[in-house]
Amino acid sequence: MANPKVTSHAGLIAAIPALLGFTPTDSVAFIAIAADNRVAFAARIDIKGVMQATRTVVAAAATNQITTIVPVAITADQITGEAVAAVAAEVLITNGITVPTQLWTEAITAGSRWTAPETGESGTLPDPQATEAAAHRVLAGRSMDRDRHTIADEIAPTGSPVAAPAPRRLDTDPAAAVSAVAAIARRHATGSVLSDDDAATIGIALQDTAVRDTVIGMLATDARHAITAVCIATARRTDGPARSDAAAVYAMGMYIDGDGTRALIAAEAAKAADPLNTLADLLLEALSIAAPPSMMRHVAEAAAE
Repeated sequence: MANPKVTSHAGLIAAIPALLGFTPTDSVAFIAIAADNRVAFAARIDIKGVMQATRTVVAAAATNQITTIVPVAITADQITGEAVAAVAAEVLITNGITVPTQLWTEAITAGSRWTAPETGESGTLPDPQATEAAAHRVLAGRSMDRDRHTIADEIAPTGSPVAAPAPRRLDTDPAAAVSAVAAIARRHATGSVLSDDDAATIGIALQDTAVRDTVIGMLATDARHAITAVCIATARRTDGPARSDAAAVYAMGMYIDGDGTRALIAAEAAKAADPLNTLADLLLEALSIAAPPSMMRHVAEAAAE
């Protein structure tokens, strides 16, 4: 399905929640526009520290051969918002990016005010749920959440963590461990509750590089959704390296699905649980330059070889 086309300032702003997967506040959103006037990708940064953060957007544009970006400041304070949008635009232009307009909105809700400070244009937003981008997201079977915290809660630890210490070596050969993970994923996908033993089995197995790589390879198959579902459940039930590896595999699956926000939040959770997680490092680097999901699918396919 083609990415949504840019037809108006108000429509572009209203599409941001569907493009990101949540409704941002106190943020700057960057909408990268391809040559056919369709959205290539969207990124979000906190409204503070905009100059440094905008440089990461420039790197992402270079990776995707994008030369046109629209910065949108989202904050209740119009004066601050318009000033921040101008700073972001200046950084982009200085780095060779075309900025056709810079925008401000007080919030991304139906009826919220927006302005294009340089031209004096202004108006109110349409319903974000009624945009072309929102329709694309629904048809793709992906949710649009209230805010980033709602998504972060999905992978937050729940209850006392299940013990899943890193083994000196697996009790079984890697192939048997992969089979065990796949069997648990299939049961979980059909409604079986993830038991403590199941969470421990997956948490231990994924700490073996050979097992983890094979499971990553399954993300490029029809088993992806079952694997991601059981991995996020495991990440919530474990801690340390076990949580980290499960969260990283889940993040990879979300990246392949095109859900960059969930991929980023899960990769950050993986890194927090184990700062030495190299898969989390790979994902965070790829996300920082907006590497396309197809690249992560190729990584998954290569991991299975």
